[in-house]
Amino acid sequence: MKFKYSPMGDILQREGEDGSILRFAYDRMDRLRMLTNEHGEEYTFDRNLRGEIVGETGFDSMHRSYMRDRSGRVIREERAGGRWTEYEYDQNGRLTRSSFSDGTIEVFGYDALGRLTEARNATGSVGMEYDEGGRVVRECFSSGLPDDRGTMVENVYDELGNRIETRTSLGSVVQNSFDGDGLLSRVTAVCDGGESWDEKIVRDSEGAEDREDFLWRYPYDTYLRCLWECRLTEEPLASSGWLRPPLCLECVGTSAECDRRHHGW
Repeated sequence: MKFKYSPMGDILQREGEDGSILRFAYDRMDRLRMLTNEHGEEYTFDRNLRGEIVGETGFDSMHRSYMRDRSGRVIREERAGGRWTEYEYDQNGRLTRSSFSDGTIEVFGYDALGRLTEARNATGSVGMEYDEGGRVVRECFSSGLPDDRGTMVENVYDELGNRIETRTSLGSVVQNSFDGDGLLSRVTAVCDGGESWDEKIVRDSEGAEDREDFLWRYPYDTYLRCLWECRLTEEPLASSGWLRPPLCLECVGTSAECDRRHHGW
C-alpha cells in the first residue's frame, strides 16, 4: 500500500496493491468528515458542535445515527429498517447492558477494579478470572443449556508476563516459548486424541517475523509516517513452476531501493 499525507500529517490517500484508492477529507478543525473510494462512492460522518460523531452514511448509502448522553457516550443507535440498539452504563462509564430492537439483550459484569468478568446473551455466557497482575488466567464458556458443563480455558504466564501455556478442558494444550528479547519463538500444540504440531518462528534483525512464504514490512518516512505496506511472497512462475524470488522494498526517507532475495536459484 502507498500513503499520501497533508502538511498537518493527516492521511489524504491510501492506494492498495490492487489499484483501489481511498481518499480522506477533513473539516476546518481537522476532523475526518468523508471517505471516497475509487468508484466515487462516499462514506460521510455527521458531527455535533462538540465534534462527536452523531451519524454515518456508508458506501452503500445506508445511514445510521447516534444519540449521546451529556458525557458523550452513545446511548442509542438507529439503523435502517427501524432497527436500533440501546446502551446502558454504570457510574464509571462501563457498558453494562445492550438492548436490541429484536428483543435480545447483552449483559456485562465487572469486578471492583473495572475488569470485565462476565458477558451474557441469549446464546450463552463467558466468565473471566484474573491474577494479581491483571492477566486473564481462567475463562469459562457456557451455552446455558441444562447438559452443558461449560468449556474451561486456563492460561499460565512466566515471571515476565508472557503467556507460556493455554490449556482447555477439552484436552488441548498450546505452549509458547520466547527468546531473550521477549518475542515469541516457538509454538507447540497438543490436541485431544494425540495430534500435535510444532512451529518455530524465525525473525530478522529488526524482530519482524521472517517466514519463507511471506513477510510484511512497513517503511516509514522521516516523520515516522508509513509509506508502504509491502508483502513479500513466493509465487510459481506461470511457464515453469519455479518460484518467483520475492521483491523487497526498503525505503529510506521517501526513496525506495529494490532488493531480490534468491532462494537457491
